[in-house]
Amino acid sequence: MDMSAKYTQAAHFSPEALSYILTTGNREHPVLTKLRLATSTHQRSVMMTTPEQILLFQFLSKALNVQKVIEVGVFTGYGTLGMALALPEQGKIVGCDVSAEYPEVGKPFWEEAQVTKKIDLRIGAAVDTIEELLKNGEEGSFDFGYIDADKNNYDRYYEGVLRLLKKGGIVAIDNVMWSEQVLMKAESEG
Repeated sequence: MDMSAKYTQAAHFSPEALSYILTTGNREHPVLTKLRLATSTHQRSVMMTTPEQILLFQFLSKALNVQKVIEVGVFTGYGTLGMALALPEQGKIVGCDVSAEYPEVGKPFWEEAQVTKKIDLRIGAAVDTIEELLKNGEEGSFDFGYIDADKNNYDRYYEGVLRLLKKGGIVAIDNVMWSEQVLMKAESEG
């Protein structure tokens, strides 16, 4: 099966290169593939994290022995599932999303992959969830953070996630090079 089939998100790889990435080295878990394909039919499928990003996050999580993840922006839970699969049995991912509807797509796949117990889905404004985690004494307790939500609040998410991360923790931020706008801004200021 061509692993890149029905992959609708604009990636920076040709279909052949993406297929190679998904079928060699770290391979996409079969349930993760099912959720990706289910999400690809969604009207907002372009919001899904790319499979090559998830494979990178899984590699980093295993290499760095990540135990606890904060994910800002869950959508259908493809990224949530990918990271939960990479966590050890006692690992935990706190997923923040404003939509209760979109994560419902992924929940049956989380169950099928038997990772539901690792996922703490919080529905509401992520800035509020982050603040609640900080108030509950979780500052410096997360190993990895992933921000992929509404772009207007990226600064707030970043600052909050940094406080949640342990020293040496990693934060990944989606769409940093969004349509190369950061380059255009730098040129206009130049």
